[in-house]
Amino acid sequence: MYTIVIFSLELDIHAYAIMDNLRKVHGVTCHFVATNAMVEHGGFVWRNGQSYSGRLKSYEGEWFNVEDVDLIWWRRVNQQQIETEWLQDDVSREIVTNEWKSSLLGMMLDKFKGVWINKPHTDLYGGNKLYHLNVAESVGLRIPKSMISQDYDAILEFCEELGGKVIVKKLLGTSLKPLVTLELTMDDLRKSKDAIQLCPAIYQEIIPGNNHLRVNCFGKNIHAILIEANRMDWRRDLSVPFHSYKLDGDTEQKLVAVLEELNLEMGIMDLKYDDQGELVWLEVNTQGQFLFGEALSGYDLTNAFSNYLLETIQQNKSEKNQAVLA
Repeated sequence: MYTIVIFSLELDIHAYAIMDNLRKVHGVTCHFVATNAMVEHGGFVWRNGQSYSGRLKSYEGEWFNVEDVDLIWWRRVNQQQIETEWLQDDVSREIVTNEWKSSLLGMMLDKFKGVWINKPHTDLYGGNKLYHLNVAESVGLRIPKSMISQDYDAILEFCEELGGKVIVKKLLGTSLKPLVTLELTMDDLRKSKDAIQLCPAIYQEIIPGNNHLRVNCFGKNIHAILIEANRMDWRRDLSVPFHSYKLDGDTEQKLVAVLEELNLEMGIMDLKYDDQGELVWLEVNTQGQFLFGEALSGYDLTNAFSNYLLETIQQNKSEKNQAVLA
């Protein structure tokens, strides 16, 4: 049977839910590497030379050979190591964090020969909001009129062009605090000159309407959730209705095309219907959250994702066999 490894945070519910499903429902060998808890639960052995296989220790304490792994879900890998009695000052913690990050990435780049979900560099590039907006537009999706800037005068001019109101949202943000999307008026902008000039942010036209979509793109398998919310940022109130939803075939093909253009295996996309019923593409989260959509809509995304992982392994093995026969 197959072997899958999930790289994510120690308390990531997605990692545990998918690991449990892969093991109990699909009979898959699945290891969990808690990337921010390696200092307490990790293990690492690498030697140069073709005769040596890299070895890692899972969060549960089991050693495995990286070369035996069929697929890795490279989910959450960049956070700091947890605080321990040995890591209580910023310098020590940063050194240890960086050494673990570099070692894990290096091991996988050197020894792993299976499927990445997603490859590290495509996660980085594909998740850049400046970059992926134009990629979405290039495949025929409508995107909001957008500006990314910290130039105060340019932002004021952009806001005036859009009738005196814009939304502002993060490019990357911080893991220390969730940041929501906000609506700003000209008065708000005038009061915030110093803050605006600190760093770039995304300023966009307001898309009116109450029908939001969270679209879980697992390869070519599209699983959409419709969210009926009168808030601009529906994440601020999860008591609103969530429903499974079927997109038309043309839209699904365009979403798959976005993944292909960004070289992503998966992505969680946010879209919205405006008040005229036209669909607007907002962004893709390369490793976005999706299990809350299952809990709130009843849509079985756990098995959908597990099946996608297994189908991806099967396809990869089939392609390798065909290459050998050719």
